[in-house]
Amino acid sequence: MAVVLALLRVGADKDAQNTFGWTALHEASKEGHAAVVEALLMAGADNEIKNDPSPITELLNLTLDTSMLPLRRYWIGSNLVPSADDMRAMCGA
Repeated sequence: MAVVLALLRVGADKDAQNTFGWTALHEASKEGHAAVVEALLMAGADNEIKNDPSPITELLNLTLDTSMLPLRRYWIGSNLVPSADDMRAMCGA
C-alpha cells in the first residue's frame, strides 16, 4: 500500500493499461485489495476503463462491495465473466 501511495504522490499514471488493457484498478479489484482500490479511486482513477475483451467495469463495481465475496471467489481462477444479474444472484444481492 505504501508503494501505491508513493507512486500516486509522484504522479504515476493511475490509468495506465498493460498489453491486455488491465489497469492498477482492475488488478487491485481482482485480487481483493480494497485499500488499494479505494486509494486509486480517491486519486481519480477511471473506473469506466474496460480491459480487452471482457466487460470489467461491472465486476469492479460489484467486487468493491464486501457482500460480493462469493463473486470474487468465482471470478478469480475463472475466465468467465458472468452478467451483473448472475453476479447479484450468486451473492444473494
